[in-house]
Amino acid sequence: MDKIIKGVDLAFVTVKLGTEDKWQLTVGKMCADWGGIEFDMNPAFIYEYSDIIEMADNFLSGAQLSYKLSDRNSFGLQVLNSRTQSFDEIYGGDTIIGGKGIHASKAPLAGVLTWRGNFGKFSTLWSYSVFTEAEGYFKNYIALGNMLTFDKVRISYDFKLSFEDLDRTGIVSQTVPQDENKYTLTNTRYCSHWLQVEWRFLPKWQLAFVGFIDNAKWMGDEDPDKTTDKIRTAFGYIPTIEYYPWDDVDLKFFAGYVGRIYNYSDYATSKTGVQDYQTGRVMVGLISALKFL
Repeated sequence: MDKIIKGVDLAFVTVKLGTEDKWQLTVGKMCADWGGIEFDMNPAFIYEYSDIIEMADNFLSGAQLSYKLSDRNSFGLQVLNSRTQSFDEIYGGDTIIGGKGIHASKAPLAGVLTWRGNFGKFSTLWSYSVFTEAEGYFKNYIALGNMLTFDKVRISYDFKLSFEDLDRTGIVSQTVPQDENKYTLTNTRYCSHWLQVEWRFLPKWQLAFVGFIDNAKWMGDEDPDKTTDKIRTAFGYIPTIEYYPWDDVDLKFFAGYVGRIYNYSDYATSKTGVQDYQTGRVMVGLISALKFL
C-alpha cells in the first residue's frame, strides 16, 4: 500500500534515458498501463465504464520503463504497488477462505507488461498484468485492445479477462456476500467484451455507439450447494450524438442514453434472492478539457 492519499491520481516524474529518445523512466503515482482501448481513453469522454475497469484501482505508485522499438512498436514495463488500500480494508480484518486463514502479502506488488502496435489503419494496445493479493494468492489480468481507423469511421474492440485467486473485483462477493457463507470468495473470473463504433458523418457531427458484455463467474467450490459457475451477466449500451463546434477548441456537446441490463443465474437468485433488473438514464451536456498555464 502506498502512502499517497487516494484522492491524488497522478504525481510522477519522467526522465528520458539516452540521446535517441527510445527509453523513458517514470517514477511516482501513475496510471496503471493496463491496456485496452477503453481504459486508455480520456476518462472525461467515457460515459460509463465496463465492470472490470469500473471496479479497479487504476492509479498506483511505482516505476515504469518504456522502450520505443520503432514507429510501429513500443513496450512498457511497470512495477507498482498492487493496491491503494490496506489488505484489511479490501478483504476484511479476519479473512477466512474455506476454513484457512489468508495472510497479507509482505510485498504487495504488481507487474504490468504492455505492447503498443501501430500498423497504419490498425493499432493495438495489449497488456498482461499480475498482482500479488496475499501470500500465495494472485490476480492475472489480460487486456487485448484493437482499433481500426478509416476516414470517417473508427471501430474499437477490447477483450478483457481477469483470473482472481481472491475476489479483488468484488462483484461476485457483493452478490454472494461473505456474511452469507462465512468466508471471502476465492477463484473468481471476469470476462468483458467491449465495442465502440464512431462515425463522423459530418465535419462537426459524430454518431457513436458503445456496447459491452461483462460476465462474472465463481469457479470456487466452497459452497456444496453451488450448481453453476455463472453468477452475473451484465450488458451495457450507450448510443450518443456529439457536436464539435470548433476545430481548435477541445469542446463537444452531446446527447445520449446509458442502458444497463443485469441478469443473474438461478443459483445466485436462489442463494441471495437477487433479481434481474435494468437501469437507464438520458444524458445531455457538454465536455471540455480545462487547461491551466
